[in-house]
Amino acid sequence: MINNRFSTKLLAILAVPLLLTACMTTPQQDDSSSLAAVEYTQVWFCDGLNVETSATGENMELYVHDRSIPLQLVVSASGSKYQSATQPTTVFWSKANEAYFELDGQQMPLCYAAGHVPLPLTAQGNEPSWQVQLNNGHLNFSQLNGDNESNLVYKVSPLTDLGKRYTAKGAKGNMRLTVTDKTCSDTMTGMPYPYTAQFDYNGQQLEGCAGSPNQVLRGVEWHIQEINGNKIDMKTVRFTFLPDGEVTGFAGCNNFFGQYELTGEGIKFSQFGATRMACEPKRMDIEDAVFSIFSNANEVAIDATGTLTIGGGDGHIRAIAQ
Repeated sequence: MINNRFSTKLLAILAVPLLLTACMTTPQQDDSSSLAAVEYTQVWFCDGLNVETSATGENMELYVHDRSIPLQLVVSASGSKYQSATQPTTVFWSKANEAYFELDGQQMPLCYAAGHVPLPLTAQGNEPSWQVQLNNGHLNFSQLNGDNESNLVYKVSPLTDLGKRYTAKGAKGNMRLTVTDKTCSDTMTGMPYPYTAQFDYNGQQLEGCAGSPNQVLRGVEWHIQEINGNKIDMKTVRFTFLPDGEVTGFAGCNNFFGQYELTGEGIKFSQFGATRMACEPKRMDIEDAVFSIFSNANEVAIDATGTLTIGGGDGHIRAIAQ
């Protein structure tokens, strides 16, 4: 359909040669049905799980775990909610830069659009020890045996698609926190974080990490490839960190479940339970070793290759995300 501004201009131009126009003009047809629907593609990070959506009108294609799942738009109070017509327990509900995601009835971690850094956010580093907190539009900065600034209004600007930059005016001049979407390890504990941080203030350039370690651990299935230095079949033992603080998996013979907690310096597991099947001795030995390591674990780290190490006491496991 022709819009009003274009129609008015067209009528004014053709008003002089009225007779010629009357002979040549044909009735306008509503051709809106021929307009191609706009396709909108977005990459999301659901903690460690990468998801892509491609929406066209009332239809969406969800790409996850090497699967392509068609979804349809459904009525929602806010945002855009898409649901599988054949599997109603698969839902993707986006609101601005965040999305609620349920896959086959399993709640997945909250998803964030690529380039979006979720708030509140904490960044910190060592040597010297420092911390920056962003929440409710304000920045708080503290440094061990040093400066402290609180309730500073900050401005945010995109830093390409890989992160953001936050700036504020402090008592000793401008301060700038740069957060990039690159996994970071704490230099003292080895604890993994989803973002690398740099804080510039009063002539200092402080390096550190930002975000929550949960964002690195959750959303993927971890397959153990090594137990106490001995390689094993990666399909034998696997586990998943869930959003509610639960860990579930398969230990080589039995399915297991329990609780996990991230502390300031490491990880703790508790309340373990498992099925009670008997298997061949080799598989039972692997399972016993896994349960022993989880029971005594207090350290967690991820190296530059993305390999996860969990250890404590005299044992450790190494796993990769699938």
